[in-house]
Amino acid sequence: APLAKGKDSTKPASASAGRRPSSAGIAPASSPPPTGARAAMGKPPAPAVRSQPQFKPRGEAKDGPNPSAPSSFARQTSGSKIGKDGKPRDSSEGAKKSSGKALTSAEVMEAIRAQWADLVLQGHASVTRHGYVRRERATELSIYGRGLDALDKADYQNVVTSLQFHYIKIEVLASEMARLLKFKELSCIMFTRNQITKPGDIAPFRRLPKLRRLVLQENPVCEGRANLRVSLLRYLPYLSEINGQAVDDLERVAACNVHAEAAKDADTGRKQPSKTAKWDAMANEPLSEMVSGLLAHASTVDHKIGAVHEHFEDV
Repeated sequence: APLAKGKDSTKPASASAGRRPSSAGIAPASSPPPTGARAAMGKPPAPAVRSQPQFKPRGEAKDGPNPSAPSSFARQTSGSKIGKDGKPRDSSEGAKKSSGKALTSAEVMEAIRAQWADLVLQGHASVTRHGYVRRERATELSIYGRGLDALDKADYQNVVTSLQFHYIKIEVLASEMARLLKFKELSCIMFTRNQITKPGDIAPFRRLPKLRRLVLQENPVCEGRANLRVSLLRYLPYLSEINGQAVDDLERVAACNVHAEAAKDADTGRKQPSKTAKWDAMANEPLSEMVSGLLAHASTVDHKIGAVHEHFEDV
């Protein structure tokens, strides 16, 4: 029998029969069977499969959700939609044209401003349809519009020392005193756009035991009042700072004097009847008694005038 070519000439040709020589020579008998590209030699290549493009819904970014979506502290508390002009639309109209896209933080703030001007200030609603909560520091909490639900969070009640209220009427805030009293360390309150028209509107907040700082801005009470600080101290005498300025002793003395004069006037008003009360009492007298009194007074005056004339005649 013919011998196989190679280094070992003693092996019969049948030992290497059926093996396919490779480009590098004859594969040794102990090597594993070829795989991959070598196993596919001699076969036609498989047709390439083209991947289909992945289509995403409109409004979604390539790398994930919309990066301009509101963060966790921005809350949309109503289903009302905002038109292109920034003003709120009716909820039914918004539902028809809704695309399911959440409002961004900037859009929520714009909606709150529009609803404050168009709904709250016009008397159509007591609060805005949207709310927004922001917490830039651990001890500060800013609430815009319909966001007072954040006052119920225990994490805020234990840490927050400063509350800022924007676009919320003072009457609504005064009615939330039970929630505010849960903030045991609350020492500062800021009021911005709350329709505060007189200093007495803040009187309910004297119940906060640790309130020492007050900021009042962009409210009707701030316009044309030279003694605003003294008036505020009359209702919140324990304040140590108003609008970023420390309260001095002269302002405290002036506030005490104003409070004393107001108390004196109230006490005097209770002891002495007013002019209106006097006229009411005269109106209740019988007409005959009034006429008799007037005639008696006229007779007395006539007698005195006659005595004067006699005196001048003698002179």
